[in-house]
Parts: sequence; structure tokens; C-alpha cells
Amino acid sequence: MQAQHIADQLKSALLRGEFAPGAKLKQEVLASRFGASRIPVRDAFALLAQMGLITLAPNKGAHVISMSRSDLREAFDLRVMLETDALRRAVGNFSQSQLAHLEQVQRHSDIDAHGPNWAEGDRRFHAALYAPSGRPRQIAIIDQLRIACQIQIAAYGALPSRTEDWLEDHRLMVAAVAAGGSETAVTHLERHLRAAEAHLLDVMPPVA
Repeated sequence: MQAQHIADQLKSALLRGEFAPGAKLKQEVLASRFGASRIPVRDAFALLAQMGLITLAPNKGAHVISMSRSDLREAFDLRVMLETDALRRAVGNFSQSQLAHLEQVQRHSDIDAHGPNWAEGDRRFHAALYAPSGRPRQIAIIDQLRIACQIQIAAYGALPSRTEDWLEDHRLMVAAVAAGGSETAVTHLERHLRAAEAHLLDVMPPVA
């Protein structure tokens, strides 16, 4: 349980941008930070590696995932393909309770967006948006890609200048879902993702 707790705390730290892409994660430093021995920290690294958030290599240790510009373009291409498909499948399946939940999550996301929990609020919104698709494996892949991208977004400080834009995109998607407009919702989502991609590539160092 201690390893899972440490993994959760490190994941949150990564999503807050506390560690730069490619940064080495030192067992002894983190063991001191969490008041633990190195063993649960090592086990936490294994959990984070399984999620694709860090890399582990013999004699090199643990490093935060680092994505090149090419990596990000590929990740966003996959996200557009998988997320628009999930949303298209979801729109016609929303129950009244699921729609009410989506609207509630969207309101909470508006609040979270201006604080350190922005990534978790955004994750919950998109999870609620795609849940009625009935595609749990696809959603799991989407979530992994989203988190990897969010680590880069946090590290490069790419969020603040676009916060109001992406919150408005969320509102437009919810309105389209409520109206049963599958293709309208998908159009808003694709624009939302491509704008995030363009902004992140714009703020990344040219050699990244």
C-alpha cells in the first residue's frame, strides 16, 4: 500500500510540473521526502513505469518520460483518432444521470482549472465524456496518452494562457452532447486537441 501511495503522490507531482521531462528520480531523495525506505520507492517506480510515466533502465535508474516533438505529434494523432471515436460512440448512449454527471464534472473542472489540480479535473471531465462509449480498453489507452501529454504541458508551463479557451471548448462539447449532436461534439473535440498540440509545440524548446 505504501508503494501505491508514493506512486500516486509522484504522479500528482509529475502532473504539477515538479519534475522536468527526462529528469532523474533519485530513490534516496524521494525516500526521504516520503519518510520511507528505498524499497517502496523502487516499487512505486515500477508502478509508474507500467503507466508509461517514467522509464526504468539498468544502471541508469528512473527518469521522467520525455517526449520529442515527433513523439508529441504521434501522441496527439493517436489521441484525436481514439478520443473522437470514443466520443462519437458515447453521444447516443448518454442517460439522463450520465449527462447530469458530465455537467457536474464540467463545473468542477472549471474550478479546478485555476489551481494545482487542473490535470485531475481535466482527466475527470474527459473520462465522463467518453464513459458511455462502453470501450474501457480504449479509454485506458486514451488516459495513458493524456497523462503523458499532461506531464509535458505542466513541465513547459503550457496551460495558463489557454485555460479559458479549453474551458469554453468543454462547455461547447457538453452542449453538443446534451443536444445529441455527435458530429458537432466531435468537431469541438478535435479542434480542442489540435489547439492543445499546437500550443504545446509552440512553447517547447526548439531542440526538444
